[in-house]
Amino acid sequence: MLPTEPPHLIVLFGDTLFMTGVETALNRRLSQAIVRLRGPQIDLSETIRQLLPDLILFDLEDPQADRLVLLLKAIPDIRLIGLDRSRQATVILAGQSLAIDSMDELAQAIQARLTAPDRVPMAANAVGADA
Repeated sequence: MLPTEPPHLIVLFGDTLFMTGVETALNRRLSQAIVRLRGPQIDLSETIRQLLPDLILFDLEDPQADRLVLLLKAIPDIRLIGLDRSRQATVILAGQSLAIDSMDELAQAIQARLTAPDRVPMAANAVGADA
């Protein structure tokens, strides 16, 4: 019997209703472990260091989203995917932007990002994303 790889850990950050919908949809579509972090009182840097997530998804319109960009300085290897609901797109903070029209497409983008062979650390080119 071959050993199985543990599921990837995805952190959903934010307290918006939109992220609640994303959490529900992804729990139905992915077999990955999903943890939700909310609120300004969280020691984000320490929590992320303890959890060691494979990636963090967040709503770009969340008032707390800037905390994640600042987190790149403290933990340069984290992978951030911002969800831009006004454009129905994701912004991967590695300089990539993808058009997303459905939760199925979002789940596929997450899966592709988790299994990408290059897995370039975010700090390598964490300047921003295409507009």
